[in-house]
Amino acid sequence: LLRPESFYVEQNIDLRTVINGSQHNVLVDGSQLQNALLNIALNARDAMPRGGTLTTEISRVHLDADYAKMYPQLRTGDFVLISVTDTGTGMTDDVKEHAFEPFFTTKGAGAGSGLGLSMVYGFVRQSGGHVQIYSEVDHGTTIRIYLPWVKVDAPVKAEKVDRPATREALPGGSETILVVEDDAPVQH
Repeated sequence: LLRPESFYVEQNIDLRTVINGSQHNVLVDGSQLQNALLNIALNARDAMPRGGTLTTEISRVHLDADYAKMYPQLRTGDFVLISVTDTGTGMTDDVKEHAFEPFFTTKGAGAGSGLGLSMVYGFVRQSGGHVQIYSEVDHGTTIRIYLPWVKVDAPVKAEKVDRPATREALPGGSETILVVEDDAPVQH
């Protein structure tokens, strides 16, 4: 018989949040961003079995052409940088190389699916961003998420729109549908 106290694991993790500047506006799915940060935090917790510090830092940065040359899929411009740093065990170069691959895990059977960081990678790329891992064995890990910054001048007020009462009142037959697909086999 399992008792609730058998699931209790004492964690001595100091959580810190640092927000530099203001206007950290991004246009992303909020629940996917929350899931990404949760996956990173869970990995950090597992990397700090004896406790440590988990710091989330948010700032606005400009990625220039020199930085973009290192990552061809990246565009230059203003981004919101979300850095999550732990003081855990860190990753070897081999683990870093495979960390974003689906089903890759360093955890034992039943302890992890290996989907956490691959989901983070997918969300960030889908959002037009970039993600990087910086890690040293015995010194911790930093995961940096770059999301495109969006300028917001003033709140947009919803305008009242007169909508047709029924579906039949809508014009039809002359619409143009734009389909965008980057997967070559699907395009044909």
